[in-house]
Amino acid sequence: RYGGGGRLPAAVLVVTAHWEEAVVTVSAGEKHKLYYDYSGFPPETYHYKYPAPGHPSVAHEVVRLLKNAGIESRINLQRGWDHGVFVPMMCMFPEAEVPIVQMSLVKGQDAKKHLEIGKALAPIREWDVLVLGSGASFHNFDYFFAQGKERKVGEQHSVAFAEWLQNVVTSSAIAKQERLDLLSKWTRAPSARECQPRGESEHLMPLFVIAGTAHGLPGTVFGLAQDDKVCAGDSCSAASGTKSAKGKRSNMLFGEADEPLLEVLNFNISQFEFLL
Repeated sequence: RYGGGGRLPAAVLVVTAHWEEAVVTVSAGEKHKLYYDYSGFPPETYHYKYPAPGHPSVAHEVVRLLKNAGIESRINLQRGWDHGVFVPMMCMFPEAEVPIVQMSLVKGQDAKKHLEIGKALAPIREWDVLVLGSGASFHNFDYFFAQGKERKVGEQHSVAFAEWLQNVVTSSAIAKQERLDLLSKWTRAPSARECQPRGESEHLMPLFVIAGTAHGLPGTVFGLAQDDKVCAGDSCSAASGTKSAKGKRSNMLFGEADEPLLEVLNFNISQFEFLL
């Protein structure tokens, strides 16, 4: 449920960190299978089912909006929903009643480009579409699997970048355009490349799409570590990863509090987080 009123969105547009293409690519089938884009996990994780419908009309509207902004895109009818899509959706809408449109990132991991994509998609909110960015603030597996002192170093980098990111996203003292400018130059932030290595920062890109869709409005950090759930209003979703630097799992939400929740970012500000 979203908007604080117990209603469901007409559809969810999921910007997934697990799909990069040369141009923005949008799923537009009536139905899509699940794409188990991982390995080495328990057998049951390859038998998940999530039979939510697609929403071709929303998909084609996404393409139209991008075209109007001079951004190339294309439709895909075949690719299954990857785990950056079906995991948060299973947690947020377990009954699989809300239609899904999956959207790729663009290769190159260019923050400015993804901010522009988000800006172009802002009118999709008029369709009562919830825009979900599925990614993570930390994506350095060398540190994630490290031990001892090296792991502590990684955790320190994570805290430094998380604090910068949270301040930029949420501070009311930062103007809209300044916020977008700071996000576009995220590599200058403390410990940025230690948390998001060059060529491996795709998990940060959904953040920029969502920030662009919100036109630089300040975000809100929400969610507590309680039964592995992250809650916003009367909706809950499962949190992945470890506790944040402040000891709580947290997501970031963009948008004004007195408006319906139309952008939700399933993007934990955590020491180590990735969606499984």
